[in-house]
Amino acid sequence: MVSARDILDSAPYPTIFPSPTLNQCMSSARMSDYSLIGGVTFGSWAFGYVTGAPLRAPTAATAATIGASAAVLMVYQNTSQRLMGLRDNDKEVRKYM
Repeated sequence: MVSARDILDSAPYPTIFPSPTLNQCMSSARMSDYSLIGGVTFGSWAFGYVTGAPLRAPTAATAATIGASAAVLMVYQNTSQRLMGLRDNDKEVRKYM
């Protein structure tokens, strides 16, 4: 059985924080991460508006809320993987090390 320690020990990039907190993840979010949140939220809103007849506004707002929630979770996942060394983290290494 593979443990989390085994995965972190074999991380392909330098490990900055082995167990990053929410604050560490959100403070190390890149501009591309914020763009992802905006893009997914807008795309979800547009999808809700197009498919939401006859109640377009409430459907669009609900879809945008779901999309924004999913995008924030995606950003949290991406930044935590960068801080743990599981993704390319050159910018974070320069910032924290």
